Amino acid sequence: MNNKLKRLLLNHFFHWEKTVLACRRPKTPHFSSNEAYPTVAANTVGRTLSPPPSSAHIKAPLSLLHRALRIQNIAPHKNIKSITDRIFSGPLEYAQLQQEGSTHFVTLSFLSSDSAWLFARSQLTDPLKLEQLTGSDLARWEWLPPTPLPRETADAIGTKLARRTLCISWHKSSPYPTTPQIHTLRRKLSRFGPFVWFWQFNDRRFVVAYADIQTSIFARNRLEDALENQATVRYFPDWTEVSTSYRNSLWNWRMEQQQRVGNKRGVTPEWHWN
Repeated sequence: MNNKLKRLLLNHFFHWEKTVLACRRPKTPHFSSNEAYPTVAANTVGRTLSPPPSSAHIKAPLSLLHRALRIQNIAPHKNIKSITDRIFSGPLEYAQLQQEGSTHFVTLSFLSSDSAWLFARSQLTDPLKLEQLTGSDLARWEWLPPTPLPRETADAIGTKLARRTLCISWHKSSPYPTTPQIHTLRRKLSRFGPFVWFWQFNDRRFVVAYADIQTSIFARNRLEDALENQATVRYFPDWTEVSTSYRNSLWNWRMEQQQRVGNKRGVTPEWHWN
């Protein structure tokens, strides 16, 4: 992989928060107590979208303020990653896969109503695509009632680009984290709340995706102190707002890193799914 592409990936992923904030002066969104619907990206699509075609899959009153939905009757072999890997429309507040009796369902809450509508139109309104997504021809979906984000969450999104995922980068002046230190890091991360996956990208970078954005904000504000300032903690772009080409490029780069680090130190960077 050439150096130009590596720098591009480095800026897009590991320096993402710093790079984006340096390019623009973020404005803190101002919402009334009943209207905390932050704009995460250019929020113009939702104002012009026509409602999706009427079908038996839509069971809630239509509103362009909807940003959360539930998909029911998902095949038992499906996991949350298989659902979120099909989302390219924007970041999530949270994603939950749950079970009631023999019924599996997933709840997705997007940060933006635009993101929710784009996902619904691209993956849910077509019965064939819905079946491919869920692995079941009995799958149904519905909008959930519109709810505002907590003000502190909306402020963190507007001023710091808060996301569910964090990147922990060990300082170059600090020694490489040892295997016991990595295990300690995982324990400290779990104390803030449940996370979906933990990724040791290379010998100094670690990425953790929390189940919800509030936990991520709480962890980011306290984790550097918990690590005794040996590392920098930044937000990492939500996998659901990264294009296929970027995902593939990061994966290829990761494989190169795995080979290099493995040859150098006998360490294999891995995904750890909870």
